[in-house]
Amino acid sequence: MLHTVFDGDSVPAADRFDAWREASAQALLPTLMDQVGCDGAHDEFRAGLRAAGLGPVQLADLTYGPLRARRTPRLIRASDPEHYLLSLIRDGSQGYAAVTGDATLHPGDLLLHDTTQPFTAHVPDAARYASTIIQIPRALVPLPADRVRDLVGIPVPGHDPLGALLRQFLIGLTTAHDLTLADAVRLGTVLLDLFTALVARLLDDTPAPAQATHREALLLRIRQYVEHHLEDQEMTPASVAAAHHISVRHLHSVFEGQTTGVAGTIRIRRLERCRRELADPALVEEEVRAIAARWGFARATDFSRAFRREYGMSPREFRKLCAGRRHPAP
Repeated sequence: MLHTVFDGDSVPAADRFDAWREASAQALLPTLMDQVGCDGAHDEFRAGLRAAGLGPVQLADLTYGPLRARRTPRLIRASDPEHYLLSLIRDGSQGYAAVTGDATLHPGDLLLHDTTQPFTAHVPDAARYASTIIQIPRALVPLPADRVRDLVGIPVPGHDPLGALLRQFLIGLTTAHDLTLADAVRLGTVLLDLFTALVARLLDDTPAPAQATHREALLLRIRQYVEHHLEDQEMTPASVAAAHHISVRHLHSVFEGQTTGVAGTIRIRRLERCRRELADPALVEEEVRAIAARWGFARATDFSRAFRREYGMSPREFRKLCAGRRHPAP
């Protein structure tokens, strides 16, 4: 599934570092790259990059030697794709400094980055460094950007169950092959959902199910009910409350402290189902309004407004974006 974007061995050693700087800028982000403070800086530099488009999500697998990369405010003003990046450290160690603090990353760590934020990444020694990175448009993540920004540069705890699940999924993607274009796009939607679930969990900081209170258990049942009734155009906070034999006021209190309330949860989950189908190449001939109606939006105009408000683009623009990022697996 991954195709080679940069093979350092095919570039003369004298030109390799500059070529890597250019290739990584095109595939990921422009940075100021040098080897200041790096052991082995005078050794032969080696690097490689493989990538794949998974619908709206971009996947990259990188290996490289010692370097320092700086994403400065000036570079951000000149070029900001407005993406979230999530890195899985596969081999070696890296220093990372951002506004939120400094961290040293080791194999197995996950790290979130927001392209609107400056950073310095430093691989200090000559040991091989490898990472897998996903890029996701911020507009597709239905979580408050100002709160997500607080997570930038903080390694995901190793004991986090969603983090462990996402790690394994990313590792599997880097070794997958013989996948169809439709497979790649569907895997991208799964990856986007896993990423969103992980970030939401970190923001909510909710207890594990075994420690859940009655309120949290009720919240889980309500979320499950909403998920199973998204196609019902008549579902409202009032109908959800009635189905659980509680008042609407009590229902709203259950959602206090969550990233979205009950009405917002219904809307976002419907939009996410629509987004998934709009990205599916198998449904490219289906009209947008038919997809919207299937997931509870009775009026196409209401759906288009809600989609643009949530994701920063119209449903047709999103479908076009997905089509433009699809790459047939080699």
